[in-house]
Amino acid sequence: MVNWKDAATIAEQFLEFIEITHFCAGIFLWEFLSTLNYEYTVYTRKRPFRWTLIIYLLIRYATMGTILCYMINTTNISEQFDCMAWLKVTYAFSYGSLALASALIGMRAIALWNRHWLVFSLNVIAWLVNLGFMIFSINGPSGISLNKIVRDPISKSCVALNTSENAINWVATFIADFVLLVSMLWGVLRTKNEGSLWRLLYHQGVVWTALATIAEVPTVTFLELNLNGTMFQPIARKSIGATRLYRDLAKFGNPVTSTDCIHPIQFATLLPIPSGSSRRTRVYTLPPSDIFTPLASMRGQDFALEISKRVEVEQEV
Repeated sequence: MVNWKDAATIAEQFLEFIEITHFCAGIFLWEFLSTLNYEYTVYTRKRPFRWTLIIYLLIRYATMGTILCYMINTTNISEQFDCMAWLKVTYAFSYGSLALASALIGMRAIALWNRHWLVFSLNVIAWLVNLGFMIFSINGPSGISLNKIVRDPISKSCVALNTSENAINWVATFIADFVLLVSMLWGVLRTKNEGSLWRLLYHQGVVWTALATIAEVPTVTFLELNLNGTMFQPIARKSIGATRLYRDLAKFGNPVTSTDCIHPIQFATLLPIPSGSSRRTRVYTLPPSDIFTPLASMRGQDFALEISKRVEVEQEV
């Protein structure tokens, strides 16, 4: 029987934890950098700003803060390092990322149900209960302050003890996410159609369910078994799934159209009308300054519609 509290076992597991941390950090850093183009299109006003973008950005940067905290813990910290402060900051970043990711999926579920009062109430209550457990786990009388966290002299890192005290928090998170995800997936299935938007939501919903199950079930299991603290550090899979869902839906609803291919408008030369003809043509024109401002920033359909509004040709026979 393996003694998971043995110092040698903890040191061995910590070496594996360092490798996993670096691997997860690399994945999230690649995800973060490779998707900066989406934020750039919003900053440059090529894509409309929505208030939900604030939640999207907070998820990304909170997850980045979590990754940095874990990376700091793998750098042979000194004896003067405040492990309790490190633990609280790490929990704040990780729980904040998880709570905001749950909020995004909850809002998507509510939108799919057309803001039905029952689904709205259920999702909001589940999210608030989950948020309450997270806050209580950080600042409550039975929160992380009671969990002994020490600097391990062998691994030269902060190691949390009695982590099974936080099992109830992860169970609450799992239940809340399960409610949010099922309501979203059910909402997708009840509005089934053959459109590409439905296919996108369906596949994204399946991915979300798989990510939540894979990311949280092992965590709850290890906490209930009360194994050593290096075996169940949270990672960034959930936030990656949430931000990808948000980003893909935003791109679907508001595609960015390049204006580089737009050329100046050239009007055909009017042919002279033969004398005595019964056909009369009246052409209404506007000054060039009124025609071309601000057409360069419009999408294709809007561009054609605006031209048809500004230039009217009436023919009378």
